[in-house]
Amino acid sequence: MNPVITRACYTVGLLVLFPLFVTVHGVIWVQQGVSFAPAVYGMKLALIPFLIVATAAVFPEILKDKMLRRAAWITVPCFAISLVMPWVHGDAINHYYVTDFAGLAVTVSALVVVFALLNRGILTLAWIERVFAAFLFIAASYTAIFFLINDGLKLNIPLEMHIPLALVLGAYLTPVEGGYRPPFIIVPIIALACLLSVLRENILIYTLVGAFCIVRSVFISSCRKAALLYIATTILLFVVVPDTRNLVIDRWHSIAIMKPGEANNSDYKYFSFIDASINQRLVEMELMYNEMRKEPMSFYTGKGFGATYKNINDVLIYYGERVHNAHSTPFLVYFRNGPPGLLLFMAIGIAAGITLFSRNTFVFRTSLCVLALYGALLFNQYLYWSVQYGLAVALWLYSLQHRRQP
Repeated sequence: MNPVITRACYTVGLLVLFPLFVTVHGVIWVQQGVSFAPAVYGMKLALIPFLIVATAAVFPEILKDKMLRRAAWITVPCFAISLVMPWVHGDAINHYYVTDFAGLAVTVSALVVVFALLNRGILTLAWIERVFAAFLFIAASYTAIFFLINDGLKLNIPLEMHIPLALVLGAYLTPVEGGYRPPFIIVPIIALACLLSVLRENILIYTLVGAFCIVRSVFISSCRKAALLYIATTILLFVVVPDTRNLVIDRWHSIAIMKPGEANNSDYKYFSFIDASINQRLVEMELMYNEMRKEPMSFYTGKGFGATYKNINDVLIYYGERVHNAHSTPFLVYFRNGPPGLLLFMAIGIAAGITLFSRNTFVFRTSLCVLALYGALLFNQYLYWSVQYGLAVALWLYSLQHRRQP
């Protein structure tokens, strides 16, 4: 399979199909005030053609790859447990049973396939950074347009900026020798996109990625000029863009906890926040916990693929009687895949936190990329059907394999 075709499929998926589905969803949301499910699924599946072509490109060799064997030994038991549990618990089998299995299989396959693509040189760090820089420009444009036509309202659906944001900012602030160095203009573009998205995780990741890189630049003289420009850009943004400071302060204040009884449906919340989206995430966790209490064994095994939970008294106003999805990835993984799945999921994040202190700049940046993703996953669900998650972890593992190289 021609490497050009493999790269083209990824580029089209990320820079054409994904923005197209986001735009369709945004237009329908603005006009009708409802979420358009086909567009949401289209965003999730935009990179599937790339994964199919990429698998064909490395298939003969991938069966012999140690990475594949290790991934199989680790993940197959988790898959087996999740497949069996609905039968053990006597739960009804629904179509989510199949889509959950397929979605998680896509994520694991993406990890293995992208790792093989990196090893063969079909994908490179510099090429991925260039594509991500282009994606961030498109995402910033969409964000700014949505912000302007909706009088500063919050984006109707989060853009998956976390991995590109961390990798491209890292490429600018702590460049790898022979790697891609984004033009300076990309920094204010990223900053503006994070700000105008009115999403706390985007603003937080932009700030923390910059902070980690600035601390590292203290020990790397070649990074100090870029770090100073980053600081100047961030400060200038607060001065030039109207009401920037108030926007950030408002986002921060929305995290405040309400006084008892101030929130609706308070009987189903351990905490009540001013921001309804935070409350929804907590309610989802509590409802999943209530579902697991009906079958105490599920605390040790999970509910399995296709697991749903009851929307008690319709506290989740946009959902039906039985709910399948939830925002917090760690809790959702525990609900579906049990302690084995959660342990595997968290082990990657913890290991990336440890390797963040590596002296190797490549390892540092890919570790930062994984941690930024995990920070977003605390509040959003990008694990199932996620080629991007597989790519981020594959990059990190590849950097560990080549950490002795300059």
